[in-house]
Amino acid sequence: MALFEQHHYGKPISKLLSDYLRKYATMLDQASAAVHGGVSASTVREVVLMNTPITQVNSKAIIGLMRIAIQNCMVEAKEARDAKRYFERNLKAS
Repeated sequence: MALFEQHHYGKPISKLLSDYLRKYATMLDQASAAVHGGVSASTVREVVLMNTPITQVNSKAIIGLMRIAIQNCMVEAKEARDAKRYFERNLKAS
């Protein structure tokens, strides 16, 4: 099953996907996904903001942006674990 199927095209992405992409993908990430997906950065931005519907053409960029967001999530999760350990270590020392 494809991530986006025929019945998705012509409609905005879901609110949840929009929220996650806004949280875990920067404007530079959007620009990078746009270049690799063969669409403009403004198209990616408008899809993420739910102002433009998903299409077969722009879906490639959105899928690319989701892959970038996964990497960003992994980095953020590692940083959160490191911060938690730091806080715990310092609280034990006090």
